[in-house]
Amino acid sequence: MGPHTIENNNIIPEAIGDLESLTCPNCSKSFANKGNLRRHMATHLGRFRFWCEECKKGYQDKGNYTQHMAKHAGRTFPCQLCSKRFSYESTLRAHQAEHTGDFPFTCSYCQKGFIMRQKWMEHENQHAGVQFSCRNCTKVFNLESKRDLHEKSCWK
Repeated sequence: MGPHTIENNNIIPEAIGDLESLTCPNCSKSFANKGNLRRHMATHLGRFRFWCEECKKGYQDKGNYTQHMAKHAGRTFPCQLCSKRFSYESTLRAHQAEHTGDFPFTCSYCQKGFIMRQKWMEHENQHAGVQFSCRNCTKVFNLESKRDLHEKSCWK
C-alpha cells in the first residue's frame, strides 16, 4: 500500500489509487469502485459532503441526503389502502404489493412473491442449492453477480 495518515485510529490513504483492493482497511467493507471507497473512507473521519442541520447526520451521497431531508419535511408516501405512511416511494410499493398480492416475481418452488428480481433469483437459488464460490477465498454466494462483485476486492 501507499502512504497513509492515521487520524482517530483510522487509516486514510493519501492516494486512493495506491490501494491494492477495493476494501476499506478500517472496517473491511467492499466496494465496486475507488470513488465509492473514497467516499466511504471519509465517513470514518466524519467528513461528509452533506449535513442535516436538524439531526446532525452526515451523508456523502446527495440522493441519500435528499431522501433523509424529506423525512424532516414530513413528506411521506401514504398507502391508499390503509393508514400507513412511508418515507420512501419504493417502500410504499413493496407494502402495496402485500395488499394486492401483485408480485412481479413468484418462486416456482414455494409460490412466495417478490418485488425485486434479484431477491427472487437469490431465493430460487437457495431452493435449488445453487451456489457461487469465490475463486480467491472460501465465501459462497447465492448470486453470481454478488460473487463477482466480491471478487473485485478479494485478493486472498
